[in-house]
Amino acid sequence: MELEKSIPSAPGQRVLASYFVSVTVGTLIFVATAMLSRVTDFESATNLPLWQKVIHLIIMTVLLFVPSWMVGLAAAAIPCALLSVIARALKIRNWIFYLCTEIVMGLLMMRIYLGFSNSLHWYADPPAETATTWLQGILTVGRFLVPAGVVAGLTFWKLAGRHYD
Repeated sequence: MELEKSIPSAPGQRVLASYFVSVTVGTLIFVATAMLSRVTDFESATNLPLWQKVIHLIIMTVLLFVPSWMVGLAAAAIPCALLSVIARALKIRNWIFYLCTEIVMGLLMMRIYLGFSNSLHWYADPPAETATTWLQGILTVGRFLVPAGVVAGLTFWKLAGRHYD
C-alpha cells in the first residue's frame, strides 16, 4: 500500500517529455530495423570499399531518421494525446494497455505511410499502377512500424504511464 502511495503522479511535463522520448525511441527502432533489413543489399552493385559503404549507410540512416521522426511526432500527437487522456481518466497503469494501443498506433502509422506512398506518382510509373494494399503494407513497412510502436508504447509506459493515478 505504501509503495503505491510513494509513486509520484505523472505531471504534464513528464507526459510530454515521455512522449518525445518514446517517439524518438520508436523512430530509432524503425530506422534501425529498416536499414538493417537492407544492409546486405546496400550498395552491393558497386565496387566501393567497405568504409565507403559504411559511410553511405550512416548517411542514409540519418536521412531516414530525421523525416521519420518529424512525421512520427506530428502524426502520432493527437492519437497519443487522446490515449493519454483516456489512460489518465481511467487510471490505467497496466503495460498491456500500452502494448495493445501501440500496436494499433503502429498500424495507423503504416496507414499514413501507405496513404502517402500511394498518392505519389512518379513520371516513370506505368499508368496501370495499382495502390499498395493493407497486406502488402504490413509485409513491407508494417513489419518495422508495428514493433517500433510497441517499443515506443512500452517506453511511454515506463516513463509516465505507470505513474497515472
